Amino acid sequence: GWGARPVGCFRARLLILMATKKGWGARSATVLLLSNVFLCVDGLSVDFLKSGARPLASPEARGLLPRMVATVPTMPAQSEDGEDCPGPTFDKAISQPDPIPEEGRARAMELMESGALFRYSPGFLSETSLAEADMVDYTGFKYSVGFNSCGSALFIGLKVAGVQPGDKVLANAFSFTAVPSAIHHAGAEPVYVESTNGYTMCAEDLRAKLDAAQAEGSPIKFLMLTHMRGKVADMDTIHDLAEERGVTVVEDCAHALGIQWRGVQLGRRASVACYSTQSAKVINSGEGGFFCTDDEEMAARAYCYAGCYEQLYNQHVVSPPAAVFDRVKRQTPNYSLRMSDLAAACVRPQITNIEQRIARYNEMYERITSQIADVPEFDIPPY
Repeated sequence: GWGARPVGCFRARLLILMATKKGWGARSATVLLLSNVFLCVDGLSVDFLKSGARPLASPEARGLLPRMVATVPTMPAQSEDGEDCPGPTFDKAISQPDPIPEEGRARAMELMESGALFRYSPGFLSETSLAEADMVDYTGFKYSVGFNSCGSALFIGLKVAGVQPGDKVLANAFSFTAVPSAIHHAGAEPVYVESTNGYTMCAEDLRAKLDAAQAEGSPIKFLMLTHMRGKVADMDTIHDLAEERGVTVVEDCAHALGIQWRGVQLGRRASVACYSTQSAKVINSGEGGFFCTDDEEMAARAYCYAGCYEQLYNQHVVSPPAAVFDRVKRQTPNYSLRMSDLAAACVRPQITNIEQRIARYNEMYERITSQIADVPEFDIPPY
């Protein structure tokens, strides 16, 4: 009801905890969890798993393990005792990523044939630099920096925002482990803000946490706001509150590329926003992420942290001025967190077709949720 444009729960990966008849409930949970890494226990016998006679690292065991290119895992329509499963059932892996478009596969082959996988290969126009420019065009930010993961981008987002060891950073109580881990990586301490029934940050509890810290004489000055599974909080209230209290916002938009708030890409109001291209996200490059900002010094420092040294900034397509790099590079360590050009080659064609895929994901989400809306064991969060 707040004007957000959703992306449908990423191919119907619903936020569900389901308990049913004995035998089915445990098995369904196992297969659902394993489907997130594209494995299914149906490929191995229970006796094999229990016996312990053949270690899973042995060649014999590896030959029996299901592979990514094997048939798609399926879920049984009956429980282990032969009873029919209650309600709708899934017959394929619901978290299988989209394939890389032909254009990306062809470009990746060209790069492998040339050997130019490093984003700063001399004499090559970098795919990572081009992907950064594509992200700038799509999101509306002035600058974008490619990283080896969104977790790395979040860590650097905190660093360039001014987080120091021992600082406290407000964060969603419901998020993924990479988010508080990025806070830990920066030497800071997460302070968790409660969630609404829609799995988003509760603005009232955020205010309460800020008030409590202020009353203790140690105001909190940083907020990492996560849009878990693409669900959007009351953004106006949260950002207004942050501005009122002098809180710097780093937005974890790992799940939110293509999601809009009042017609604008999520993250645009934050000092830094970070987007993921890990396989379970709207863009699939296996691993990867982008750090986005309008601040030229933050962008230059992020480039240097990622691994831009000497005058490699001259190879960027969209970049802060050289004078800004020269000002910050001697005070910024190189953590070697760069995106590879192989990942960027996978990213670029998916930015081009993202709007078509968003429409398809939303259609799939609506189709699935309409079929389970009346099943009492399912809790479907609101947009």
